[in-house]
Amino acid sequence: MLTRSLVVAGLAVIALAGPAHSPAAAAEARPPASAAADARIQASGPVTIAVDAVHGRPPTGPVTYAVRLTNGSGPARDLTVTAQLPARVVIGRATGGGKVSGHQVQWRLHLQPQQTSTVRVAGRTTGFGVLIGTACVTSRSGDQLYACASETHQAGFAVRGLKRSGWWWVALGAVATVAVATMWWRRHRRHPGAPARSGTPTRGPSDVFAPADRSAAQTGASDQLAAVRTAAAVGLSALALVLPAALVLNLVAGKLNAAANAHTGTGASGPAGWQGKPLAANLGEAVHDEANDYTVYQVVCQPAGHGARCVAAVSVRNRTSAPQTWYARLQRLYTGDAAWVEPSAADTRQRNGGADVFAAALAPHGAALVQLVFAVASPASPRYLEIRTGVFHNGCRVALR
Repeated sequence: MLTRSLVVAGLAVIALAGPAHSPAAAAEARPPASAAADARIQASGPVTIAVDAVHGRPPTGPVTYAVRLTNGSGPARDLTVTAQLPARVVIGRATGGGKVSGHQVQWRLHLQPQQTSTVRVAGRTTGFGVLIGTACVTSRSGDQLYACASETHQAGFAVRGLKRSGWWWVALGAVATVAVATMWWRRHRRHPGAPARSGTPTRGPSDVFAPADRSAAQTGASDQLAAVRTAAAVGLSALALVLPAALVLNLVAGKLNAAANAHTGTGASGPAGWQGKPLAANLGEAVHDEANDYTVYQVVCQPAGHGARCVAAVSVRNRTSAPQTWYARLQRLYTGDAAWVEPSAADTRQRNGGADVFAAALAPHGAALVQLVFAVASPASPRYLEIRTGVFHNGCRVALR
């Protein structure tokens, strides 16, 4: 029985540690190789940028981000470089005259033709997990976005699958409870009609236990060993029962949620027409729906009057062989659960060299790297940004705080 329980429990653990099928777990899954490569570097002009992160020891301590820029062709350029680091990185010193503001660092650089320059910012990680740092380079006036890049790295270690299912903790707690209860019961139970044992051993002339006392001691040791074996068997049996049940419940819940979303939709404007929930993403992380790849590299907010002016650097890539039209009204910066603002048409056009980025459809397999400008009435930090091309596409949602 013990061996069989071990085998069943092992199979259940392997099953739960594999890929999750719920929508929430799918949102946490890493993007495919092609999407990850797209997120690594996006360029729309002669200036290129790359970001690298180098850890010290231990991996949860010092980290240095290096931002490398190259002015590939054309005249000398005055550039503005903005790096946005993860919330779990405490920024320290920046080289090259970089100015630190919160989790962002900004440099003003002048690059000659064919010149490469590297600036660095040192920091310290404050936790474990996957961290993503991003950097974008614009013209000095900000009216042209040349390129963006992201760097994904690991701080410390992560246990695969541990965060995907809360049933892990339920299962482990159940096993521990059953094991402790079984050991307590075996320790304190008495057989019917068995006399109570005396806790005082009988001493013989040679100051050793008498034969009857040795037998009692051996019996007690045997009972304890039997209790341990029974507890182990019961615990493993419970594990073999709880883990498969947790897996089945997890899969059923995921399929029910997926079916409900596919039938009714659950989007920012209610159940009318949205194709499921937006894909959860981090800054600098590429995600994709059935039609497009999405990457939000940065959202930089500056005070403006009684509110704020937020500029988002966004990449959208058409994954299909047909043109994809996208609309300004579907790009939303949320300040609350049901309060959002759409891009400012005039400011967005100005930040993209005077071009209306929504006027033309995305060409088949084409990409757009643009800046979207939002005027927020409140100075409070926005909660998240939603990007999508159409009401029948999931799009992505990036949490900002």
